[in-house]
Amino acid sequence: MPNAYDQFPYDGGACAASHPDNLSAIALLFGLSPAKVDSCRVLELGCGTGANLLPMAAALPGSRFVGVDLSRVQIDGGLAESASLGLDNLTLMTGDLAGLAELGSFDYVIAQGVFSWVPRAVQEALLRVTRECLAEDGVAYVSYDALPGAYPRLAVRDLLAFGARRETAPGKRVEAARRFAALAARRLEDRAPNSAAIRRLIGELGGMSDAYVLHDYLSECHDASTLTDFASRADAHRLRYMGDAQFHTMFASDASGLPPELGAWAEDQVEAEQLLDFIGQRPFRTSLLCRAERRVDRKLTWERLEDLFLTTYAEPRGREDEHWLFRVPSRELFGTPSPLVAAALQRLIDARPRPLPFSELCDQARASVDGKKRATAEDRKAIGTDLLAAAAASQVELGTWDRGLATKIEEKPRAFSFARRQAQRGGTAAVNLWHRAVPLDPGQRAVLPLLDGRRTRAQILSALKKARPETDGPWLEAQLSSLEKAAMLGRE
Repeated sequence: MPNAYDQFPYDGGACAASHPDNLSAIALLFGLSPAKVDSCRVLELGCGTGANLLPMAAALPGSRFVGVDLSRVQIDGGLAESASLGLDNLTLMTGDLAGLAELGSFDYVIAQGVFSWVPRAVQEALLRVTRECLAEDGVAYVSYDALPGAYPRLAVRDLLAFGARRETAPGKRVEAARRFAALAARRLEDRAPNSAAIRRLIGELGGMSDAYVLHDYLSECHDASTLTDFASRADAHRLRYMGDAQFHTMFASDASGLPPELGAWAEDQVEAEQLLDFIGQRPFRTSLLCRAERRVDRKLTWERLEDLFLTTYAEPRGREDEHWLFRVPSRELFGTPSPLVAAALQRLIDARPRPLPFSELCDQARASVDGKKRATAEDRKAIGTDLLAAAAASQVELGTWDRGLATKIEEKPRAFSFARRQAQRGGTAAVNLWHRAVPLDPGQRAVLPLLDGRRTRAQILSALKKARPETDGPWLEAQLSSLEKAAMLGRE
């Protein structure tokens, strides 16, 4: 494994679901008292090049980050990147999970894309280290391939491994696997079980790097797990299953839980979610754990939104049958008959990409309905109840931090330092302050490196004209506006 990762460093990236802002919000919903995101301690096990930690550290200078990985080549790459960004709050080190000594106490422990791809003994070591390092109110994030939804993926893995079986060099193995997969896809019979899913997965290989194919599909280990088995193994290490980092996946449709006819088959939350995995064939899980002695209060109430920030990717879709309608991209329409709740959703849309604190959102919604400056207790309950259900349906997102986003485009705009660095290197995408990689067009790539908070608009325009004489003020303003909407601009 070390040789393979050294020859083909894993090209990971930012994982929004693993961000402490997301983990802390879900922990608060379930009655825990997680550490504040802007002053927390984060450990990532199997961090690779630090691609997930680097933008976190750049965005949260008051927090401390530690990453551990087996590959010296990957760690060296991450250290070089950290030095180029001038980060003094990130430590990257080599280490074998099976032999890690005490690392200290951490508020958040992350293991993204590791658990299913290491031997059983290392999986146990990962859970052991997580328990040893997790602070009293800490939250751990562990992702893994989930059963039964991962069975088609396992079939493709077996297919690729068969095609690569005569090769030993990593590059040659990937090449042979790709050739055989293309042949198999053409010959796969439509009547074969899971043929559509297998053909789709093979088709997706074309958009994957050789490193991804090597480490995700051709790794020596690939051990998918049911949620019930994972939770049981975590329990053996005195870790309690808290929930899922993708909050909406914990529910059938909204915060009300399973339909009655299914609920009788589940005695607890783990079994309820396992039922959903059987029904929905979910192939990948992002489980959250806490210390076993911590009580997880699963009675969700709107009052727990009081300490949270909210945002939405929904867009308004008019009014019909006395309902205000909205749609999140790639999802079904949803609506509300309440003008107050509709006003709250519209305020989230207007404020995007900045999240709004719940209290401020309620006041703004009431003001937009009738001009009153303060929301009543009844207003807050109505808005909170509906938006909690909206969060459970993936229509609203929750957090505990304002993301450090600019409230307006300043005379001396400042872009997120990590995104500037990616643009300077000619990257076609950059990680924004929502910890998501977003594509950059040529204009954005030209402007982004210049937004260091020291240049005025006039100075930025002058610098751009040297390479692009046709550049003018309106063009620059359009680029700045697009970068603001993409959550690339931060505060001083």
